[in-house]
Amino acid sequence: MCICAGYTTPLEGVTVYTEPELPEWEALRRFLDGRGVLYQVVAGSDGERVRLAGRADRPVVVIGRSVVVGFDEPALIRLLP
Repeated sequence: MCICAGYTTPLEGVTVYTEPELPEWEALRRFLDGRGVLYQVVAGSDGERVRLAGRADRPVVVIGRSVVVGFDEPALIRLLP
């Protein structure tokens, strides 16, 4: 299932692989929404989270070619426009 909220720019999309029940998802969502970041949410993506981060118990954020595991606010601030 994909809930598309858009992209930050045409060249650098933000995709969040998560499930609603995962820890950190609500804080991550509030952070992204509060900064006005447009993002795509891909739910039901355990396999993709494991492929990207080696685990499926935390949200994974892909910003361009960078991967952030969980709600790592300093990393997200550094990577987001």
